[in-house]
Amino acid sequence: MNCVTPSSEKPTPENLRSSQLVLGRVDLWYARTADFGESDLADCRRVLSPDEVAQAGRFRFDRDRKLYVVAHALVRTALSHHAPLSAGAWRFRTLARGKPIIDPDLGVSLQFNLSHTRGMAICGVTLAGDLGVDVEFLGRPRSDLKLARRYFAAAETATLEGLDPETLHDRFLQFWTLKESYIKAVGDGLAMPLERFAFRLDERRPPTISFSDSTEDPTRWRFAQLRFGGEHLASIALHGEIPMSIRAARVLPPMSACRPSPLSPVANNSWRL
Repeated sequence: MNCVTPSSEKPTPENLRSSQLVLGRVDLWYARTADFGESDLADCRRVLSPDEVAQAGRFRFDRDRKLYVVAHALVRTALSHHAPLSAGAWRFRTLARGKPIIDPDLGVSLQFNLSHTRGMAICGVTLAGDLGVDVEFLGRPRSDLKLARRYFAAAETATLEGLDPETLHDRFLQFWTLKESYIKAVGDGLAMPLERFAFRLDERRPPTISFSDSTEDPTRWRFAQLRFGGEHLASIALHGEIPMSIRAARVLPPMSACRPSPLSPVANNSWRL
């Protein structure tokens, strides 16, 4: 992957075209916290806002503080690949239900979404369309059926019943990350009950969504899932009629924007990194 250095000039449509983003494409930027030492974290903090630095200092545990710093520097690094603003120049606003967006005053037509879990942060960037990303650590504690019976749609819970423990855990996290990616894309947070929409998993085609009591058109949503070795699983939700394509870049210290590489799915609903 070739690294690029963003300039500090004001974004223009011509500059944004140089990012090589097209409709339907999602660029994924991911970082593993194990790759970052103390000096690397100091570099990350230099691009954060004062509020972000203060928030990082409020975490009780070092691992949580490190994850926050890496994740928020990752967002800024990723966005600086797609528009000529330095990583430290980005400003953000928060919508009513908590979804962060780029400050409209910057005049940048990009959508992004951030997720992080034990050991990893991932940021998706796209040119248009509501975007949601969720990543989970596959070694998280298991209470899969209990949670599914409480929160999932009946069809999803039925899919999980009777599976052996390993398959159950993996399938549960597939559903969980898909649901999280969808509610993050629409920006409703947990205001939308998880049982009101359901996913169908089929190795022959990408995941699909259905709604129990909504006028939402399920055909206007695109979903994909990625596996990062045997440790992490991520899901992506994108609103739009154009098929989704994915590029990915692993960001290593010193944190700088690297050109993402196209990915090819190993199945219709799955990529592996």
